[in-house]
Amino acid sequence: MFSNEDGEHAMPEEFALTGWSKLGALVRETRLSQGFSQAALADRVGVARSWLARVEAGHRGVELEPLLRLLAALDLTPTLRSNRDVAPGQPSLD
Repeated sequence: MFSNEDGEHAMPEEFALTGWSKLGALVRETRLSQGFSQAALADRVGVARSWLARVEAGHRGVELEPLLRLLAALDLTPTLRSNRDVAPGQPSLD
């Protein structure tokens, strides 16, 4: 869980994803901090609650289009960087 200095839930300005489980944790923490249930957020995004649960659990291979809708609904913007910016030995999302 992400907390600021006051112990309140706060999302970092930037967050490096190093695996599917980190993506799932980010989605879950953001959803909770915004007061959405899984069902309410899934309905807003137009996906099944079970799909959202799989994302939050860190399952691999989620479809890109609904993932982008999910991130937009949570007011998150993905940023892609060149592999040259990744430190050697840092894991990828595959």
